[in-house]
Amino acid sequence: MPSMAWGIVGWNKPLMRISLRLKLGLISLLLLAIPYSGMRLSAIVQANLLQSRKDALMFSARAVAEAMSGREGLFDQERFRSLDQSKDLYLYQLTNPIRINGKLDDWQPQIQHTRHFGKEHILKSPENYLPEGSGFDHMVGKRGDYLYAVFLVSDESLVFKRKNSLALEGADHLKIALEDRQGNYNRFIVTADSPGWVNSYLISRDFESILPVKPERRILGVLEKTLDGYIMEIRIPNEMVGDRLAFAIADVDDPGIRNIETVIGTSSVDGPDHLGWLLEPSSNIEGILESLNRQQSKIQVVDSNQHIRASFGTLTKKEEENLEDNGLLSH
Repeated sequence: MPSMAWGIVGWNKPLMRISLRLKLGLISLLLLAIPYSGMRLSAIVQANLLQSRKDALMFSARAVAEAMSGREGLFDQERFRSLDQSKDLYLYQLTNPIRINGKLDDWQPQIQHTRHFGKEHILKSPENYLPEGSGFDHMVGKRGDYLYAVFLVSDESLVFKRKNSLALEGADHLKIALEDRQGNYNRFIVTADSPGWVNSYLISRDFESILPVKPERRILGVLEKTLDGYIMEIRIPNEMVGDRLAFAIADVDDPGIRNIETVIGTSSVDGPDHLGWLLEPSSNIEGILESLNRQQSKIQVVDSNQHIRASFGTLTKKEEENLEDNGLLSH
């Protein structure tokens, strides 16, 4: 009997060892399966949430389309079909208060939308003269009661106006042509006799005359030198500007001869018919979006040039980042 008992115990020990290994293996597999199952569940939940967001976006888009489809002439009135990307100017809504000081920090983040005007935008140039690298980057924006414009000009030889001289075109200068709210065409020249504050002048409507009619003190601006040219910032009261506007930078290189070498502009400044349209978000369309009462959605309407023409609703920065990451932040 004793030998039999020892035999039974001896045979059971290997079986116990195999059983423990199997148990540990099963437990390990189970532990590995838990995070995998969690990941699968998370993916399913995220896919459902994304689909729900897509459905909500489609529902909002249909609601916006239906709300605007019954407004006859709305898009014609807002000039959605008459855009000319080469000369029309988009009026950005500026986020920060603008300090007229020749610095760009207060133009963020809209400053990234500046457009370059160079060889393709020459308005005047003897024998197609254009110094290497000449041109300017520009954007125009609105905040409060003022329109703001900035020009980052490449110019190897900056020539200032002679002090107390009325020869405004004998120096580097900015030309402004606009149609005011009464439909009148007006021309201005903005120039400086040194870095700092600029001087603005109303110019005669007679194209044969370049003499100033009077100083225009409502147009405020600053010119600051840079390594490759200069920065000019200007501010114009909204009440002076109608629907059409153009800017042009005139370049003078020789301080002795003082001839204009080249003029580069957003569009021609010679006559009201040549001006570009000044495009801004539509208050009419924004009113339609507001009437939909979708406070928890951000709805934007854009034109064919991807300019935002109406916007309503707000999202947190984190919500916007999440939507962008998943390709759901669209116009």
